[in-house]
Amino acid sequence: MNTGHLVLVGALYVGSAILVSLAGLYTVRRLVPHHVLAPHNDVAGFVYATIAVTYAVILGFVVVTVWEQHETALRNVEGEANSIADLYRLAEWFPEAEKHEIQQSLLDYVQSVIDDEWSAMNRGAAPSPQTIAQLDRIWGLYRQADEGSAGQLSAYDDSLERLQDLGNARQMRLLESREGIPGILWFELMAGALLTVGFAYNFGVERSQSHTLMVTILAASVALLLFLVTSLDFAFQGDVRIEPEPFQLILEQFSLE
Repeated sequence: MNTGHLVLVGALYVGSAILVSLAGLYTVRRLVPHHVLAPHNDVAGFVYATIAVTYAVILGFVVVTVWEQHETALRNVEGEANSIADLYRLAEWFPEAEKHEIQQSLLDYVQSVIDDEWSAMNRGAAPSPQTIAQLDRIWGLYRQADEGSAGQLSAYDDSLERLQDLGNARQMRLLESREGIPGILWFELMAGALLTVGFAYNFGVERSQSHTLMVTILAASVALLLFLVTSLDFAFQGDVRIEPEPFQLILEQFSLE
């Protein structure tokens, strides 16, 4: 995670939202004096409570959803890496020549995931042809493998199961790299933000400093949550993207053997 860049972008995001909100407030207060709005504060308060609560529920639901999707994608990456580790260990039951070839192909696949496919997912251009070729090579080695003794047969059967798990986990990772919040939901979030902040202009507050402070806090709160949603929207893109640490740990672990 690039923390410095994330903080800078977040500050610009929130700062821009505050400036736009205050520009709107300044315009409304210039056009409509506060004493004209003040008699309607009670009615406006009831309406505003409905708008604010409804938007808060929707925004909170979206925040929880994108966070859960992010965590699910991370667990799936760890499952894919664990399948590779299991396959590497199960290869010990195969004849020496096949064992080394399978283990090396697994490490080549891991390296390709890190070097090729991860950057492709970050660009929204996955899958990577190089990684596809490495996975096809692994499947080819198991198709050609001799099932041999009973122990090797058991390891072969287990390996096929792990290989299927690996393929399924990779497919889910690729799908998750493309999944984001639907456009219609983004429209609802942005429209709700405008309504929630904009309706706060309709209160007749005598002191402009107090009104400015209220709108600033409201705009900053909404913008921070929207920035959180934006940062977590695509699990493998941006500053809060999932990194290939589980795969890097595999390379570190098995390179020491």
